[in-house]
Amino acid sequence: MLPYQGEHFGNPSSNYTYGERARTQVAALIGTAPEGIVFTSGGSESDNHAIIGAELANIDKRKHIITSHLAPRTSRIEHPAVLNTCRYLEDRLGFKVSYLSVDKYGLVNPDDVRNAAKRNTILISIIHDNDHFL
Repeated sequence: MLPYQGEHFGNPSSNYTYGERARTQVAALIGTAPEGIVFTSGGSESDNHAIIGAELANIDKRKHIITSHLAPRTSRIEHPAVLNTCRYLEDRLGFKVSYLSVDKYGLVNPDDVRNAAKRNTILISIIHDNDHFL
């Protein structure tokens, strides 16, 4: 690891050689343009970036999100990064958020998702797995 900690290191999000090479390689791997690749430091940053990015890209026409919870505005199911970002958009920017209930197994009823979806829904974020629930 020593060569990669001193001689061959780089931030993949940067605009210099290592970052551009990493972005190009990942884009080629999944068949997209390099400018569509964004590297983040972890899941919380990724959640925040994806939710706010999707909402703000459509701010003029859509202002509705669907996510899951156990009780109003709290959750042991959905990741706090998702809930906090949804709350921010709701409280500060006037977005509407539908918080769907889950059953005793932490599952969302698909009919609840269908019923909550509206013409102005831009994002549905339902967690797939949360080991903290167990």
